Amino acid sequence: MPRLTLFGIPKAFEGHIGVIQRNAIRSWTLLRPAVDVILFGDDDGTAEFAAELKIRHVAEIKKTEQGTPLLSDAFQQARALSRTAMLGYVNSDILLLDDFSVAAEKVAAAISSPFLMIGRRIDTDITKEFDAEDPNWRQQILATKDSVGRLAPRVCKDFFVFPKQLFLDLPDFAVGRANWDNWMVYHAHQTKIPVVDVTAVTSVIHQNHDYAHFKQGYAEQIKGREALANRDLAGGMHLVKGSVGNWVLTKNGIGRSRALSAWLPFLADMHRFSRLLARLCAGSFRKSN
Repeated sequence: MPRLTLFGIPKAFEGHIGVIQRNAIRSWTLLRPAVDVILFGDDDGTAEFAAELKIRHVAEIKKTEQGTPLLSDAFQQARALSRTAMLGYVNSDILLLDDFSVAAEKVAAAISSPFLMIGRRIDTDITKEFDAEDPNWRQQILATKDSVGRLAPRVCKDFFVFPKQLFLDLPDFAVGRANWDNWMVYHAHQTKIPVVDVTAVTSVIHQNHDYAHFKQGYAEQIKGREALANRDLAGGMHLVKGSVGNWVLTKNGIGRSRALSAWLPFLADMHRFSRLLARLCAGSFRKSN
């Protein structure tokens, strides 16, 4: 039986966004060790793709006044529907490989208390759907990642894995807007929950895309009304403490981070953060088809 349930809230399955979401969510269903998968939301194509993959789909989800799904409701419903001890929220453009579910099981086995598992993504240009029937599809994805992928800055967080008894009172954050992800890590630190970074042992692949689904582009994600509402709910941006773990999983096992302060890894990574902002603001991410 799976020990982990992954859930996400996809956008409409249109154009390039549709391609990368099909890649991402299909990859979740192919993980070994296996996981359960739940999709939330009523955007075009979500129900049909869930039916194609034979995974659970919940169309009804609470939304903001602007019509954006609320993460609090997705977390609550996922907790109620899951049959596993662990939950994992994953952005629907994130392609996962087997090392992800392996890492989750290793963390759960090593830490008997509640924990939060995070990691850094690898930004990669992917324009076509992979063929799940091709036995070499994983190797092809890894080859693409190795040739054109770039490790994203620590402030970019696209997944969270945790025991299902955590985050029972998640604020009403709007999905896909800034500031809620930093709160997840910050809140774990504040409540003395180990935050385990698994970057060293996972290939978490973010498939680059544009931000045409926002009327104001990328700026709306970080400075729009709902992003600012998220910031208020979070009590600030929490860029430093909300970006780094205090435990790490490596090929040699799990242990405490050697960094004495969250500022050290954050500042060491500032060049990546600045470069990412410059690329996004310049619109250099691949355009949708």
